[in-house]
Amino acid sequence: MNTASLKLSVRDALESSLSFLGQFLKQHWLLAIIYVVLGTLPAFIIGDQDISDISFEKRAGLGIVAIVNVIPSLLLIYYSLRDALLKLDPSNSLPNKSLAFALWQIFCMNLLSAIIGVPLLLLLILPGVWWSTKSTVSFANLLSTNDGVIDSIRKSHQLMNERFWQCLGFLVGTSSTVILVTVIAGITIGFFLLIGGVLNAVFHEGAGFNRAMMIFRVMGPVLAVFTAVVFYYVQAWLYVYLKQDTPVPVTTV
Repeated sequence: MNTASLKLSVRDALESSLSFLGQFLKQHWLLAIIYVVLGTLPAFIIGDQDISDISFEKRAGLGIVAIVNVIPSLLLIYYSLRDALLKLDPSNSLPNKSLAFALWQIFCMNLLSAIIGVPLLLLLILPGVWWSTKSTVSFANLLSTNDGVIDSIRKSHQLMNERFWQCLGFLVGTSSTVILVTVIAGITIGFFLLIGGVLNAVFHEGAGFNRAMMIFRVMGPVLAVFTAVVFYYVQAWLYVYLKQDTPVPVTTV
């Protein structure tokens, strides 16, 4: 794609994300399968029980699965952003970071974002929205440059200076569309399962509701792969747009 024609368009970004999603799944199908398998394991561990009723052994199993699933989750972020950045800006040569170091940086970025962003969103909604929006392209900058975690967050804030509302509108438009499509897909799949009799137990006494929840817990990771890849592609789109739209400082001798 020619980055000179890249614009902050919700429609263009989402339409382009569909072809990217297909390419990503074709190239990284094994990662997607591992992510889905580990993501669905908790549903089979819990079974049709209430979460509050499961044994200590099952709780320990859930903890182990969650820890193991950290690696595929980080890899999903890494490959989604890396491939998206290379697609959107082929002229940009990404820094030669080792995979282990890049994953460590992504982990630290996630941790720092949770420490700062989650309390802000819970206690002070507007500052939380402001901080989260301004930090959106931190991951993309982390993989595109040799900047560290703090510098990437700072760079993300700098790139959005005086363009906050424009970026917020773009992110709300893309995110709400993806979430709406995901919800509709989940409801549609659930409807056909209901018609097929799989969810009929939800209308009966006993563990019917828990059985239904088990099915939706299995569906969750499958849909999450699609939404995550699209979300990271949108972040890369925003980052490349902001980079190309930022004037290069002129130095005088």
